[in-house]
Amino acid sequence: MFPKLLPALLLTFAVAGAEAASKQLGRFEVHYSVVNTTFVEPETAAIYGLVRARDRAFLNIAVRERLADGSDRAVTAKIEGRSWDFFQNVYLEFREIREG
Repeated sequence: MFPKLLPALLLTFAVAGAEAASKQLGRFEVHYSVVNTTFVEPETAAIYGLVRARDRAFLNIAVRERLADGSDRAVTAKIEGRSWDFFQNVYLEFREIREG
């Protein structure tokens, strides 16, 4: 089963900011980016059920598995996470979106 990634990713987010990045975790490579929802076109946001607002962002995560022959393939991963500060602890909801 795929390892739980978010603790490692959250530490990296602090350094990476809003730019796309990746992290190698064993045989898995995790690509991720954080984007403010105001950058998403209204029509696209409606399709995916995103709320567009200055105080909203979405986390895009793609996981690829490195195969023995050196190639890689996209894999489905169970991802859990939370965001917290001094006042609140919020569990993040993730959903899979497959594009062509």
